[in-house]
Parts: sequence; structure tokens; C-alpha cells
Amino acid sequence: MSDPKHAGPSAHPAHGACCTPAHAAHGASAGAASCAPTSSRPAPGLDALLEVLPFPAYTIDATDHVVSMNSAARALMGPGTGSVAGQVCRDVFHCQMCAVTCAAQDARKTGEIQREFPVDMHPTNAPGKRVRIDAAPLENGLVAVMIRDVKDVADDAKPPEPDLERVKDALAKTAGNVTLAAALLDVHRTTLWRWMTEKGLHRKEFRPGKT
Repeated sequence: MSDPKHAGPSAHPAHGACCTPAHAAHGASAGAASCAPTSSRPAPGLDALLEVLPFPAYTIDATDHVVSMNSAARALMGPGTGSVAGQVCRDVFHCQMCAVTCAAQDARKTGEIQREFPVDMHPTNAPGKRVRIDAAPLENGLVAVMIRDVKDVADDAKPPEPDLERVKDALAKTAGNVTLAAALLDVHRTTLWRWMTEKGLHRKEFRPGKT
């Protein structure tokens, strides 16, 4: 029978207390592995940060489902819109650019912040909006999406659309760089993105090595 005065500390912490300082220092242990987060839900502090932002913002998980959204983003969707948590982002905002490119997906893939993606949004309960998107990768596949420069689509006068071949030629000359191609066409890149979406063009088609 062991002497209780010489008994060492228990090798098995109490249930629910696996995240001990020792485990935190030695993350390779089995105990530490069991402490890994299993939810893509952002920390409560992030929700609070989103809420104080003066512009619309929301987070999506690794499968593009909405996780959280601030009040400015809910207002952008129009009156009568219920909770959208758990819905796929594109089904919430109906972004015109989703079929061509996605700032949030690019941020997740590259691990880098994506800035000023031009997007036309068409929420179910609100007029269409022309916006710019910033997307920042977070942990566990989460991405924070910020919506800037919001204005009604109807407020933008549409410039005359050039010949499709001229658009393709500009994209080919710039290897699919939309900003440079828009400069060649003397239009804003938001306009060129819209033309590409309407014509089913993707910038990847014009990169070197693509036929």
C-alpha cells in the first residue's frame, strides 16, 4: 500500500480539465490534442467586435455557411429578413460574382486578406447593392467578410458594353488581370467583372497555359 504522503500528482486530470498548463506547454500530448476546438463558431469576443463595426460584416465557416452577422449586415438584407445563420452565403446575398470569383474563398485558400472585390448583391428583401468586399482569413476555416462602399445598383449608370471579342482580347493581353484589362477597356473593374459574369467569362481562362 503506497504512502499517501509520497503519492505524486494524479496522471489523469479531472474530467473537463484537460487544458492544464503542462498540456498547454506540451501540445503534442494526447491530452492536449483532446483540447483542440471542434466548433467553427467564432469566439464571443469576435461577435462583439463585429457588432461595433460601422459597416456590414459577417463570418462564414469552411463550407461557406453564415456563422455570425452584425446588425449593419442584417439591415443591408432588408426588413423582414429572419436569422440567416447556417445558410450558405451565396443564398443569402445572391452575389453576382459568386460564379466567377469569391473573395472569402480566395482568403481561405491563400491565407491572405483580400481587398476591394467589386460585387453586386441582390438580397431577397432589399434593392440590389453595388459594394466592395474585404475578406480576412481566421482560424478553423472561418473567414470574416466586410462590406464597404454600399450603393444601390440603380445609381450606377451602365457604360456601353464593348464587343465580346474586345473584352476577351483585353483579358488575354493582361493574362486575366481584371484591373489591367479594365484599364485597357477604359472602364472601372467593377464594370468589367459584371460583363464577365454576364458573358460567363472567368479570369483563369486567360492565364498562361490555359487554352
